[in-house]
Amino acid sequence: LTLRAVIEAPPSQYFGPASSHTFTSLAGSSFVGMDLKKSDFTGSDLSQVDFSNADLEGAIFTGAILNRTILVNSKLNTVKFNGAEIRNANFAGAFLLDADFQNAKIKEVNFDGADLSHVNFTYTSIDRTPFATAVLSGSDFTEAVIDGLKVRAQS
Repeated sequence: LTLRAVIEAPPSQYFGPASSHTFTSLAGSSFVGMDLKKSDFTGSDLSQVDFSNADLEGAIFTGAILNRTILVNSKLNTVKFNGAEIRNANFAGAFLLDADFQNAKIKEVNFDGADLSHVNFTYTSIDRTPFATAVLSGSDFTEAVIDGLKVRAQS
């Protein structure tokens, strides 16, 4: 299910000079337990979408908005969240092996019991997001900013 809309923006309002802006909105949808491998959600508004127990392996969420999105116990291996805005989302118990969060903005996200092995968090902004019970083996936080502190690579 994909909903696409084109909005003609008035000059200088929201999108700059008279232009079209294409986006996908699935806000509030439910995909519980669905097989959505390799789906492309680039630039989509996925606010309050429920992906619990879904198989999203290899999916693309580049530039997407995940506000209060539920991904509990989902398979998210090799998923791309590059440049995504993720806020108040729930990834508890999810499998995110080799996922890519480069340049993402993560705020107040629940990763309790999630497997984040070999995840790329380079250049990611992370705020008020604990990783205490998550598996982080081999993950890369180079140049990430965590609660205002920048992580630098060792020489």
